[in-house]
Amino acid sequence: MYTQRMSRHLLAAATAIALACLVDALATAEQARDVPSRYLFTWVGDEDRADSDFLAVVDLDRQGDRYGTIVAHEGSVLPVEPFPALLGMKIGGNRLWVAGGRTGKMAVVDTGSGKAIKRFDTPAQPAGLINDVAIAGSGAYFTDTLRPTLWRVTFKGDQIGEVEPWLQFKGTALQYADGPNLNGIAATPDGRQLIVVQMNKGLLFRINIADKAVTPIDTGGDALSTAD
Repeated sequence: MYTQRMSRHLLAAATAIALACLVDALATAEQARDVPSRYLFTWVGDEDRADSDFLAVVDLDRQGDRYGTIVAHEGSVLPVEPFPALLGMKIGGNRLWVAGGRTGKMAVVDTGSGKAIKRFDTPAQPAGLINDVAIAGSGAYFTDTLRPTLWRVTFKGDQIGEVEPWLQFKGTALQYADGPNLNGIAATPDGRQLIVVQMNKGLLFRINIADKAVTPIDTGGDALSTAD
């Protein structure tokens, strides 16, 4: 049992910081529903690396009988071959959206149970790297570091659609080049636009969701190379 193998370690201090931010975001989402936060989403693996690393969900309810135990584990969230498997995550309501890195996959997880609600696959060839995700309106938007595509999954209430290649960057102001391209993504407060960073060129772009227009953002000469 995984609960008997808790001699697992966080990959780095940066991971711990990222997880702290994630827990804080989860707490905020839960408080908005007047429900106390009780789960920690954590990236874990065997010290001997005999098995694949995976995303686990730990129960943090001190009043419960499962406090400190893994309640959702390998296979219940997202397969994680090859490394890195899980990158950006975003909470929207009671759902956690997960970018699957080099797996080319995405998933949406129920924050109450820790179980995957739905998984999504993108074509295996050419290989992609699903890097980050942002929620805007009724859609979850995923960046792809290797393929010039912005992926989208729409949702309405309990209904979650299929993944689609929502925007192809060929012919736009955002041109892919050798190396890692799109990385981080964020939605504007009004949910009408997306902000993305192209890490190999150090450029920032605005994407208008209504018409898919892609516009460079003037950074005042500051390069954003390797920006996340």
